[in-house]
Amino acid sequence: MPAAEPADLRETLAGLPQGLATLLGEKGVSLSGGQKQRVALARALFAKPDLLLLDDAFSAVDTGTEERIVTELRSALPSAAVLMVSHRVSTLKLCDRIVVLEEGRVAASGTPQELLQMEGYFFEMARREQLARRVGLEA
Repeated sequence: MPAAEPADLRETLAGLPQGLATLLGEKGVSLSGGQKQRVALARALFAKPDLLLLDDAFSAVDTGTEERIVTELRSALPSAAVLMVSHRVSTLKLCDRIVVLEEGRVAASGTPQELLQMEGYFFEMARREQLARRVGLEA
């Protein structure tokens, strides 16, 4: 399944009793939150969209998996526009451009590096996430 690769589902599929033919859900195999997110992403990628909107699509996966998926997305959808909504700085740092919204209005926009230099909302989010990692808390 070509859409499974960019969604980082290889191991998940290999572990299912009947592979792609495995029944999932209430009467079948249960998936973790991260696996469910990656299956939803694979379904979206199967359609080869010109525009893909991901709303906190990586909230249930670790940052290493998240980075692999975003890297694969760039290859799988080279000409598509991918819009990611996230509260995780680790996700946003993988983006080409970030738009920070406050109360429904654009408060700042730029590359991750530019926004980190502005010391605004994005900078504060990054600082809090870094501190949380240092003390072993989830960001």
